[in-house]
Amino acid sequence: HSSNNVTGEKNKSGVTISCSITYFRWNFKTFSMAAAVATWPFNICGCFWYRSPDTKSCIWFPTFFPKALLSPYCIHGANCSALVEEPMLIDHPIFEKVCGFGLVGCAMCLLGAIGSQFACCPFHPCNIVLTACQRKWILGKYKINLQPGENAPCCSFELLKALLAPCAAVQQHEFLRLQRKNPDSKNLTGGLNPPSPGYASMNRN
Repeated sequence: HSSNNVTGEKNKSGVTISCSITYFRWNFKTFSMAAAVATWPFNICGCFWYRSPDTKSCIWFPTFFPKALLSPYCIHGANCSALVEEPMLIDHPIFEKVCGFGLVGCAMCLLGAIGSQFACCPFHPCNIVLTACQRKWILGKYKINLQPGENAPCCSFELLKALLAPCAAVQQHEFLRLQRKNPDSKNLTGGLNPPSPGYASMNRN
């Protein structure tokens, strides 16, 4: 009987150790998944040599020039529509390249233009403020360079990049465009904030 008891205790110990290892592995895996963060598709001044992974084309033209330099509030409108996950007013590739916003984005575009007194200056204070606000929104929603549960600070190096308003706006625009077309890509969201089903239905191959 004593030998049976010893064998039983060993079996219990083995089961306990096995369960502990499995539990540790599961928690480590869960922590690793939760710790995943999103990343920008390119550096702040990288749009000149960046190529879109889906279209294989350079976004310097027409996204940076003339859009970001001559009509920056169209980009703000498109970014705002992407952030609130609303459909575009006109579901057409040409409209997406030129404007790409919905009702809320259209209102944002008009408010930005009125706030800057229709000045087509990419470094207008109103344009910089809008770029910084949308950047903070993106940082918080998609956890870019942030740890899980951490909020985007009011003043950080990432927000200071908004001083390079046209470059920052293009970087934000491309990130949101890729997020809309590839909602399941872990490289874009870290699997933390999947878009709503209605927004995902807007994707086009």
